[in-house]
Amino acid sequence: MWAVTITSNKTLSNKKRNLIVEYINSETHNVIKQKYFILHDVLEGRKYLEAIIEGNKLAVLNLLSILKANLPYRISYKKIY
Repeated sequence: MWAVTITSNKTLSNKKRNLIVEYINSETHNVIKQKYFILHDVLEGRKYLEAIIEGNKLAVLNLLSILKANLPYRISYKKIY
């Protein structure tokens, strides 16, 4: 299990948070088998989103590269289980 955190310097509107969640969710359907992951939960704060996903490290790194290429926010990850 991994926690992928997306952080903004400014408050994220509900619309922006929903857009980010939809983007992550859509990636669960677009990846190949070696980079497959399951989105378990999304924790939301005023300036961040934390996606809890299950998958191997290759899947997490692939998701991070896609998010970094398409979102103007700070993105980090950590293994949680």
